[in-house]
Amino acid sequence: MSLFIKTLKYVFIILFFILALYSCNFVINIIDENTIIPEEQPGEFTPSPIADTPVPTAERTDSPWTEPTPDFTMEPTIEPTPDPTIEPTIVPTMDPTIEPTPDPTMEPTIVPTTDPTPTPTADPTIEPTAEPTAEPTPGNTGDPYEIIFDAGAAIGWFGGDDGSPRNVGNGQGVYIDNTIMITNFSFYFTSPFDYSVSPDFMGHEVTLRLQIRDFSGNIMTHYDTIVPAPFSGGWVTWSGLNWPAGIGETLIFTTYLVDGYSTMLTSGVAADSGAGYSQGQMYSISGTTNATMDEWSNWGTHTWDSWFWLQGYVQ
Repeated sequence: MSLFIKTLKYVFIILFFILALYSCNFVINIIDENTIIPEEQPGEFTPSPIADTPVPTAERTDSPWTEPTPDFTMEPTIEPTPDPTIEPTIVPTMDPTIEPTPDPTMEPTIVPTTDPTPTPTADPTIEPTAEPTAEPTPGNTGDPYEIIFDAGAAIGWFGGDDGSPRNVGNGQGVYIDNTIMITNFSFYFTSPFDYSVSPDFMGHEVTLRLQIRDFSGNIMTHYDTIVPAPFSGGWVTWSGLNWPAGIGETLIFTTYLVDGYSTMLTSGVAADSGAGYSQGQMYSISGTTNATMDEWSNWGTHTWDSWFWLQGYVQ
């Protein structure tokens, strides 16, 4: 019996505590419902009904004036402290509207300009120099000496002809303006020596004769050279001449194909149809025998100038 009473006693105690907790919760709910919380304003703090500590409201994300969040990992920028002992450098600024004032104590600097078509100004104190004629220009003994003429693009017939038998020779007068020893002389031939009408399309070996004549056409000496069959065109040189010539002397160099009338082989000789060599004359001949080619009276002048190359040294 006593056990039943004790148990009932504990049950009433538990029920009392449950009732008390329920009553407290009921009172708190009534207080919450009757409490008026003011409307929050942007940027203001709303006091808490429980604590006096102000709680900041959330920051508006649509505001353009959001303060940047400092980065504490970056070192602060230290403004340099000016040194009072150092004078500042003043950089002048140019005002484009202000024209510079010339300094009368300074002489002006003249900047030359390049004129693509300059006009020469005559100096009245200098007497004009006459156009030089073929005056002697002596050099040192043993100095190389040469005259080369290779202007123009004309081609003259040279040698035999299998279509109309003939033998055409070529010559050129050359003015010597120094005391020299002639060692080499060359004429330029434009093609291999072959037949004109019925070519073999290959070169043939030929013998060319060079004659050195005086201004009157008299033969003073002659030299032969063999042109090999593989020759395809270019300078043909007679070397080892060792022929002396004096200042102001004009020599005539003539050449022809030995037995060209019978061999009928031909080539071309390079020339200038504008006669660009003013100190000599071109000559030509059309003969039959070698003796005919030697005779000066059978030669005649030509309106062109032949390419030639004279080499030697000053004596």
